Amino acid sequence: MLQDERDGQIERFVNDGLKHALQEAQREAQMVASSQIEGVRQKMEEIEAKVDGSLENISGHVQQLVEDNSQRLGLNRAPARRQRNLYSSKWRRLLQALLLP
Repeated sequence: MLQDERDGQIERFVNDGLKHALQEAQREAQMVASSQIEGVRQKMEEIEAKVDGSLENISGHVQQLVEDNSQRLGLNRAPARRQRNLYSSKWRRLLQALLLP
């Protein structure tokens, strides 16, 4: 009977130790996962900022090309401005569709 009681105490002690170790491992895994998620989020923000900047640069280049071509062709600036805005918005939407999911 004493042996059974002692065996029960040992079993509870081992189970409590295992339970505590499992909880610690789960906490640590959660911290690592949270850290990785935060790193991915930051990287995505950096990529989005770079893409936005690139789209703005491309849009500026396209606008300049439209202006240069309209001036070279001697077109009125008002229609060229409308054409540039239309072309620029279409270009921006196309690039966003290609680069951003």
